[in-house]
Amino acid sequence: MSAATGIGVRPAAASDLDALAALDREAFADAWSRPEIAVELGHPAALVLVAETPPGGPVGAYLSARCALDEAEILRLAVAGGARRRGLATALLEDAWERLRARGVARCFLEVREDNEAAIRFYERSGFETVGRRPLYYPDGCGARVLAAAVPGFVPTSP
Repeated sequence: MSAATGIGVRPAAASDLDALAALDREAFADAWSRPEIAVELGHPAALVLVAETPPGGPVGAYLSARCALDEAEILRLAVAGGARRRGLATALLEDAWERLRARGVARCFLEVREDNEAAIRFYERSGFETVGRRPLYYPDGCGARVLAAAVPGFVPTSP
């Protein structure tokens, strides 16, 4: 938790499933189903975090990532409409960096809609850079930008 912001970040639990499904429906046209989110919650390579404001309060945002060796991909980062611009996404990403670093992750990727300028600006402020594009990536025909960032503070270990 960040005492300065009053935001609590914790690993998501099965009891968060309804809140996560509602957030996903609100944030994404191609929302994940409740069973798909349940799979993420139980997947050993997944990292699913929720942000609450105040800590212990309602879930206002969530992040889902998958790890493979020394890389991770952020699959979802959703913030409830009424909770935007309050630091929840930043708190989630900062907590995710710590947890990914602890798992030995050096680099993180994600796709973002090319027309989602607010998200692109957020990710760029957070250290992500465009490394590619995927034309016609989303079901409505919108392309995606592929972004990547080094996990802050990652120090490789010797073999």
